[in-house]
Amino acid sequence: RQIVGLRTELQRSQLSAARSEARREECQRDAALARARESGLREDNAQLAAEVERRGRKMRVYENRVDELERARVGRPGGTKATINSAEAFATRGDYDAMQSELELRDI
Repeated sequence: RQIVGLRTELQRSQLSAARSEARREECQRDAALARARESGLREDNAQLAAEVERRGRKMRVYENRVDELERARVGRPGGTKATINSAEAFATRGDYDAMQSELELRDI
């Protein structure tokens, strides 16, 4: 009877130790997954920031080119309000298309 009791106690103890070990391993796996996810998010954020910066540069180049075209059409920097608001003051659709093609060729 004592032997059976001791065996039962030993088995319970071994089961408890095995459960504890399994929980510890699961926690380690969860922590490793969390670190990997966090690392992936940092990498994604870095890629997004680079893309935003690239698009920002492209937009600034585009805006500068629009300004150049509009100044060239007006004939002088600034111009009067009447000149700026007149139809001739603004770049035509063809100008914008040419500018877009130029930017794409430069791969900005």
